[in-house]
Amino acid sequence: PLYKATGAKRVEYVQIGLDPEDLGDGPEWEPPFRVPDVVFCGGYYGHVEEFAEGTKERISTIRRLTSEGVDIGVVGSGWPSDITVVGTCTTKQSHHVYKRAKVALAINHFNDIERYYSDRLLIAMASGTPTVARYVPGLEQEFLHREHCLMWETQDEMAFLGICPVCKE
Repeated sequence: PLYKATGAKRVEYVQIGLDPEDLGDGPEWEPPFRVPDVVFCGGYYGHVEEFAEGTKERISTIRRLTSEGVDIGVVGSGWPSDITVVGTCTTKQSHHVYKRAKVALAINHFNDIERYYSDRLLIAMASGTPTVARYVPGLEQEFLHREHCLMWETQDEMAFLGICPVCKE
């Protein structure tokens, strides 16, 4: 609406952009930790009420994959003690983490906003690593399922996408 009010009448939605560093341009950075097969980069925001639903989904997804024996780890801080945290990095370093994993996991804090996704998804896809993304309404208008990223709506779909075709290659 703000763009339309300024005269850009054809704007539907303007998504977050990427900086060159998000694409791996700039100095190479080597993670000082072992990168697991499946990686989720992001901090824990369980203390922020507005992020509660997304945080619950992130935790339950990571716990589900862990319980199924998937080598999954989080790169971030503040997570509950039963979540495997392998290290930390800045947003600008996450590209270097993703490209060393077999699968990048992307789950937004808000998964019910039409065509919304964070820079985390774009950075993961730009790394060249197969990206398994929690579906949000309209995501198929931005990306092609199985070409740009693998989209899932239920944890059963996610577990299949994350374990079968990608991790067990």
